[in-house]
Amino acid sequence: MILELSNNDSTILGHWDYLSHQVEASPFKPIDYMDKIDVFGYRFLKGTSIISKYLIVENKNEAATLDTVNQITKYVDWIVKNYAYGNYDMIEAYILAPSYDDKIKKNFKEICKRNYIISSHPVVNKTWNDVKLISYTYNNSKLNFKEEGI
Repeated sequence: MILELSNNDSTILGHWDYLSHQVEASPFKPIDYMDKIDVFGYRFLKGTSIISKYLIVENKNEAATLDTVNQITKYVDWIVKNYAYGNYDMIEAYILAPSYDDKIKKNFKEICKRNYIISSHPVVNKTWNDVKLISYTYNNSKLNFKEEGI
Protein backbone atom coordinates (compact mmCIF):
# COMPACT_ATOMS: atom_id res chain seq x y z
CA MET A 1 0.00 0.00 0.00
CA ILE A 2 2.73 2.50 0.99
CA LEU A 3 4.70 1.66 -2.14
CA GLU A 4 1.69 2.32 -4.36
CA LEU A 5 0.93 5.65 -2.65
CA SER A 6 4.60 6.70 -2.73
CA ASN A 7 5.11 5.92 -6.39
CA ASN A 8 1.76 7.02 -7.79
CA ASP A 9 0.51 10.56 -7.16
CA SER A 10 -2.52 9.87 -9.33
CA THR A 11 -4.21 7.52 -6.85
CA ILE A 12 -7.48 8.63 -5.32
CA LEU A 13 -5.50 9.72 -2.24
CA GLY A 14 -3.34 12.15 -4.22
CA HIS A 15 0.21 13.36 -3.56
CA TRP A 16 1.80 13.25 -0.09
CA ASP A 17 5.28 14.57 0.72
CA TYR A 18 5.84 12.09 3.57
CA LEU A 19 4.35 8.63 4.15
CA SER A 20 4.93 6.10 6.91
CA HIS A 21 3.20 3.04 8.29
CA GLN A 22 2.38 1.78 11.77
CA VAL A 23 2.71 5.20 13.44
CA GLU A 24 1.89 5.25 17.15
CA ALA A 25 -1.36 7.04 17.95
CA SER A 26 -1.88 6.79 21.67
CA PRO A 27 -0.23 7.80 24.92
CA PHE A 28 2.66 5.61 25.98
CA LYS A 29 1.64 2.11 27.00
CA PRO A 30 3.08 -1.39 26.57
CA ILE A 31 3.82 -2.15 22.92
CA ASP A 32 1.18 -4.89 22.67
CA TYR A 33 -1.53 -2.36 23.57
CA MET A 34 -0.24 0.58 21.52
CA ASP A 35 -2.63 1.98 18.91
CA LYS A 36 -1.00 2.37 15.50
CA ILE A 37 -2.16 4.18 12.38
CA ASP A 38 -1.77 1.95 9.31
CA VAL A 39 -0.66 4.80 7.02
CA PHE A 40 0.26 8.29 8.20
CA GLY A 41 1.52 11.13 6.06
CA TYR A 42 1.59 14.82 5.48
CA ARG A 43 1.71 17.35 2.69
CA PHE A 44 3.63 20.63 2.73
CA LEU A 45 2.39 23.99 1.57
CA LYS A 46 3.82 24.38 -1.92
CA GLY A 47 7.40 25.63 -1.83
CA THR A 48 7.74 25.43 1.97
CA SER A 49 8.37 22.93 4.73
CA ILE A 50 5.14 23.92 6.50
CA ILE A 51 2.68 21.06 6.93
CA SER A 52 -0.73 21.86 5.43
CA LYS A 53 -2.49 18.47 5.68
CA TYR A 54 -2.16 15.20 7.56
CA LEU A 55 -3.14 11.85 6.08
CA ILE A 56 -4.63 9.03 8.14
CA VAL A 57 -5.46 5.71 6.49
CA GLU A 58 -6.96 2.63 8.10
CA ASN A 59 -6.43 -0.35 5.81
CA LYS A 60 -8.50 -3.52 6.10
CA ASN A 61 -8.02 -6.87 4.37
CA GLU A 62 -11.68 -7.78 4.88
CA ALA A 63 -14.97 -5.88 5.07
CA ALA A 64 -14.78 -2.73 7.19
CA THR A 65 -17.25 -2.46 10.08
CA LEU A 66 -18.45 0.25 12.46
CA ASP A 67 -15.50 -0.68 14.69
CA THR A 68 -13.24 0.43 11.84
CA VAL A 69 -15.00 3.81 11.73
CA ASN A 70 -14.60 4.23 15.49
CA GLN A 71 -10.94 3.26 15.18
CA ILE A 72 -10.12 5.87 12.52
CA THR A 73 -11.99 8.64 14.35
CA LYS A 74 -9.90 7.87 17.43
CA TYR A 75 -6.76 8.32 15.30
CA VAL A 76 -8.12 11.54 13.80
CA ASP A 77 -8.77 12.97 17.27
CA TRP A 78 -5.26 11.96 18.38
CA ILE A 79 -3.55 13.66 15.41
CA VAL A 80 -5.70 16.81 15.76
CA LYS A 81 -4.83 17.09 19.45
CA ASN A 82 -1.13 16.29 19.15
CA TYR A 83 -0.13 17.68 15.73
CA ALA A 84 -2.83 19.79 14.07
CA TYR A 85 -3.35 22.44 16.79
CA GLY A 86 -7.01 21.47 17.21
CA ASN A 87 -7.76 22.16 13.52
CA TYR A 88 -9.66 19.26 11.95
CA ASP A 89 -9.41 20.96 8.53
CA MET A 90 -5.77 19.80 8.48
CA ILE A 91 -6.88 16.14 8.33
CA GLU A 92 -7.77 13.86 5.42
CA ALA A 93 -8.82 10.40 6.56
CA TYR A 94 -9.53 7.30 4.53
CA ILE A 95 -10.73 3.80 5.22
CA LEU A 96 -9.48 1.37 2.57
CA ALA A 97 -11.24 -1.98 2.44
CA PRO A 98 -12.37 -4.45 -0.19
CA SER A 99 -15.97 -3.95 0.98
CA TYR A 100 -18.08 -2.23 3.65
CA ASP A 101 -20.61 -3.52 6.13
CA ASP A 102 -24.11 -2.13 5.41
CA LYS A 103 -24.26 -0.52 8.88
CA ILE A 104 -21.36 1.76 7.94
CA LYS A 105 -23.26 3.29 5.06
CA LYS A 106 -26.11 4.26 7.38
CA ASN A 107 -24.07 5.62 10.30
CA PHE A 108 -20.53 6.57 9.39
CA LYS A 109 -21.13 10.26 8.53
CA GLU A 110 -22.60 10.90 11.98
CA ILE A 111 -19.91 8.93 13.81
CA CYS A 112 -17.11 10.80 12.01
CA LYS A 113 -18.60 14.27 12.38
CA ARG A 114 -16.59 16.61 14.59
CA ASN A 115 -17.66 20.08 15.73
CA TYR A 116 -14.85 22.38 16.75
CA ILE A 117 -13.90 26.02 17.18
CA ILE A 118 -11.10 27.91 15.49
CA SER A 119 -9.77 30.24 18.16
CA SER A 120 -9.41 33.58 16.48
CA HIS A 121 -11.15 36.91 16.40
CA PRO A 122 -13.95 36.32 15.77
CA VAL A 123 -14.38 32.73 16.97
CA VAL A 124 -15.53 30.45 14.14
CA ASN A 125 -17.59 27.29 14.73
CA LYS A 126 -16.80 24.58 12.20
CA THR A 127 -17.85 21.04 11.39
CA TRP A 128 -15.46 18.43 9.98
CA ASN A 129 -16.42 15.18 8.28
CA ASP A 130 -13.59 14.32 5.89
CA VAL A 131 -13.44 10.54 6.18
CA LYS A 132 -13.74 8.84 2.83
CA LEU A 133 -14.56 5.20 2.23
CA ILE A 134 -12.38 3.72 -0.51
CA SER A 135 -12.82 0.20 -1.83
CA TYR A 136 -9.92 -1.54 -3.50
CA THR A 137 -9.22 -4.51 -5.68
CA TYR A 138 -5.93 -6.11 -6.62
CA ASN A 139 -5.79 -7.32 -10.22
CA ASN A 140 -2.80 -8.11 -12.43
CA SER A 141 -0.33 -6.89 -9.78
CA LYS A 142 -2.08 -3.52 -9.60
CA LEU A 143 -4.14 -1.89 -6.84
CA ASN A 144 -7.33 -0.24 -8.05
CA PHE A 145 -9.19 2.25 -5.84
CA LYS A 146 -12.78 3.46 -5.98
CA GLU A 147 -14.51 5.95 -3.68
CA GLU A 148 -17.72 4.59 -2.24
CA GLY A 149 -20.64 6.92 -2.95
CA ILE A 150 -22.49 7.46 0.31
